[in-house]
Amino acid sequence: MVIDIRTLIFLTGLIHFLEVLMFVHQNIANKRAMGPGWWLMWSGAKFSALMLMLFRGVPDLISIVITLQNPIILLSVIFMYIGVLRFFDLKVSWKLIIYIFGSFLVLHLFFQYVIDVIKIRALIINLYLLSVSILTIVCLIKKQDKCDCYVCKFQYSIIIFKYMLHYLPD
Repeated sequence: MVIDIRTLIFLTGLIHFLEVLMFVHQNIANKRAMGPGWWLMWSGAKFSALMLMLFRGVPDLISIVITLQNPIILLSVIFMYIGVLRFFDLKVSWKLIIYIFGSFLVLHLFFQYVIDVIKIRALIINLYLLSVSILTIVCLIKKQDKCDCYVCKFQYSIIIFKYMLHYLPD
């Protein structure tokens, strides 16, 4: 059985859609908790980015899809980071968030419309995703003593493992 990339994207999107439903439930059930609303936005943004990937094969839409997809992916990881901060009742540095997203957006658009180099765009998105993921990991490591479950340790282990695999040489 051969599964094409569009099927994999669809299945991943379906999983993220189920996460959206789960976080909607968590957000309704835990109105006082600050993190689940941001995690809902994380899953929703990730689902949107995955659905945009399905339109990359449409020649008339490719430029719009590329313009929207990577910023939405970065926003989803930023939403996860904000959710972790809010869950632990930590202050969100909005200046840092704006700087990260703004500088990414400038570089992304520059290397799409001024100098169209896909390898540089891929490097930029991966570096920014890694940076925000490291911020999330640092927050989780600092606050792991306040959390009496293994979810935090599992989360940052998955993030580290994912990026180790992603940056292995071909």
